[in-house]
Amino acid sequence: PAAQRQASLDLRLQRFDVIAMGVSTGGPNALTEIFRQLPGDLPVPIVIVQHMPPVFTKYLAERLDAVSPVEVKEASEGDVLTPGKAWLAPGNFHMSLVRRPAGITVHLHQGPPENSCRPAVDVLFRSAAEIYAAFEACRERLDKQLRRYKRRLRDHHSRRTGPVEFDGGSSYILAPSDDGEEGDTDAPPQPIVIAEMETK
Repeated sequence: PAAQRQASLDLRLQRFDVIAMGVSTGGPNALTEIFRQLPGDLPVPIVIVQHMPPVFTKYLAERLDAVSPVEVKEASEGDVLTPGKAWLAPGNFHMSLVRRPAGITVHLHQGPPENSCRPAVDVLFRSAAEIYAAFEACRERLDKQLRRYKRRLRDHHSRRTGPVEFDGGSSYILAPSDDGEEGDTDAPPQPIVIAEMETK
């Protein structure tokens, strides 16, 4: 139905960086239904904790991979998160996310069980919230800088390229698009953002 397609489109247009899932009893069947319906071009990674003992998590990852358009695997230490893939915490290991030079990576450890569980959902969710909250804060600062820069383009009818820097060490380069004719002062160019983000 058109309403469902629009709802799906609205969801895809929302800004988010990761999908984190935590499931317990009844989880395998629920995950199978969810993963069967995922789009193959999912623009973010997925991380999952299923309260399940060793060996069984490997079989579950293989089962999900077989029915899903996205790749699913049992997580290994140091796996780098990439869009359109999913990682399932192995049994008897907590899974958390850490920032390393290669990107956001998986860290597995055998810390004490939480709520009698290892892996525990809380461990994953805490680390994800900590890391991606930093990204969101930087993105908010970037949005403010982009609005200022666009106003400056309109005010000066400029087509120059220049860096935009702000607290936190992040730097963004904005370049004018090819829309409009040179010298057309009534239609200031819309910048293209070429961004490299560094967060603490």
